[in-house]
Amino acid sequence: MLTNHSEDFELLVDAYEESGGAASVFDDDSAAFLLINKDQVVGINQVKGLTIETEEIEDGIKARITISKGTKLKKPMHMCFGVTHSSGIQNIVSEYILEEGAEASLKAHCSFPKAEDVVHKMDSVIRLGRNAILNYEEVHYHGPDAGIEVLPRAKAYLSEGAYYFNEFKLVKGRVGKLDVDFEVELAKEAVTEFVSKVYGKKNDQIRIKETIHLNGRGSRGLAKTRVFASDKTVSEVIGEAYGNAPYVKGHIDCVEAVKGEAEVSAVPIIRVNNDLAELSHEASIGRINQKQLETLIARGLNEEEATDLIVNGMLK
Repeated sequence: MLTNHSEDFELLVDAYEESGGAASVFDDDSAAFLLINKDQVVGINQVKGLTIETEEIEDGIKARITISKGTKLKKPMHMCFGVTHSSGIQNIVSEYILEEGAEASLKAHCSFPKAEDVVHKMDSVIRLGRNAILNYEEVHYHGPDAGIEVLPRAKAYLSEGAYYFNEFKLVKGRVGKLDVDFEVELAKEAVTEFVSKVYGKKNDQIRIKETIHLNGRGSRGLAKTRVFASDKTVSEVIGEAYGNAPYVKGHIDCVEAVKGEAEVSAVPIIRVNNDLAELSHEASIGRINQKQLETLIARGLNEEEATDLIVNGMLK
C-alpha cells in the first residue's frame, strides 16, 4: 500500500466523505484502490491478481488496471479522481483489462467540490475476456458553482459471454457542462447495461450519448437514462443500438423530466442488419409530477425542497 498523506490526499479523501463515502476503505489493505488528485497519484493499493500501472502525462495520469485470468475480487476497488482546488485540468487516460473469467466491482468517485474553472477529461478503454464480469459505478460530486467541464469517454470490448454493467450518476451539486460518450462492442452472448442519472440546474448543459453494437449471436444490451432538467438546463440524450447478428436483443430507455425553462431532447436510433435481431426503444419527456409537488408543499416543504425530494426519488 502506498498513500501520500499530503494536503492533496487529505482534501481528496475529505471530498470523498462529503459525497457520502467512508474514508476507512483507504485503510483496508485487503481492498484495492487508486487515488488521483489533479495530476498526482496520492494513493494506491494492489491486491493479489490485480495490478495497477500508472504513468504521468501532460495534465494528468495514464493508468492501466489488469485483473488476471480467473481472479474474482472479494471487495470492490475504489478509485477517487478529483481536483480539490478551484481551477485546473485533469486528464485521465485509463485502460481496464479483465482477463478470461475474472470478476470485479470498480467504484469511481469523482470529486470537484470547489470547481470554478476545472476541466475533467476521462478517456477509457475496457476489455473484458471470455466470461469476465465487470460492475463499474461512477459517482460525481460537484460543488455549488458550475465552473466545471466533464468529458468522460469510454469504449468497451466484450468477449464471448462477458458481462459489463456501467452506472454514471451526477445528482449532487451543479453539473456545469457534461458531455458523456460511451460505446460498447459485444461478441457472442455478451451482455451490457448502461444506466445514467443526472440532475441539471440553472444553466447546466448535459449531453449523453450511449451506443451499443450487438455483433455476436445472442448478445444483449440495455441503455437506460434518467435526466431531470430544471431552470434553464439544456439536455440532449442520444441512445443508439445496432443489431448485427441473429438473436440479439437491445433496448433504449430514456426518461427526462423538466421544470422551468429547461430544453430537453431524446434521440433514439436503432438499426438492424439481421432479420433475426430484435431492438426496441422508448422515450418520454414530461413535467415533474405536480400532484406530488403540491402534496409535499402542503406538508411544509418549500418548492425547492419538494422538487429535490421528488427528483432524488426519480434518480435513486
